[in-house]
Amino acid sequence: LINNISSIAYNVNEKEYYVYIKENDNYVKYLVLDNNYNSSNSTLLLRDRALGSNKDLAMIGKGLKYEETSVDKYLSEEFANYFDNDFINLVNDTEVRISRHTIYEENYTIKRKFFLLSAKEIISYDVMDDANNKLLKYFENNSILKNNDDNINVMWWTRTYSQVADNYCVIDFNGQESCGISTEAKASI
Repeated sequence: LINNISSIAYNVNEKEYYVYIKENDNYVKYLVLDNNYNSSNSTLLLRDRALGSNKDLAMIGKGLKYEETSVDKYLSEEFANYFDNDFINLVNDTEVRISRHTIYEENYTIKRKFFLLSAKEIISYDVMDDANNKLLKYFENNSILKNNDDNINVMWWTRTYSQVADNYCVIDFNGQESCGISTEAKASI
């Protein structure tokens, strides 16, 4: 018996269930990924199509903490305005684990309604994400390639920061983590 969104999460059934959520004037498809994200009892949804195109969203995050990046500001301010207030009030502020490898390793949490996934939640072998993030069950069995609303294969940002690259990592066109891209590079979210 399905009695709420969390009961159809992929980590419970290993089936792809979607919900449609109104963004501006259009209903957009979201995959119900996990019903207990970071042990918070929050249900994690993933937009079926990446937002934006490779030319739209630069992380502009060289040396910045995740919460100081242009993408986090976009998700928290502009993207949040795509939804009506009734829906926003239903979305939990979720504790998001951040791992930054700079001169010192930093692990901390922030609260967000909308956020990027970490590379380790998408790719099991990521070594730069030590914030106790874990591979999401969906990505154990399914492709991590993403298309945008125009059905174009795109790179998409993660919240994983690499000191070596001095930038945030993306999932590239081949479904691999790439941290060596320019700080001005553009990708989808």
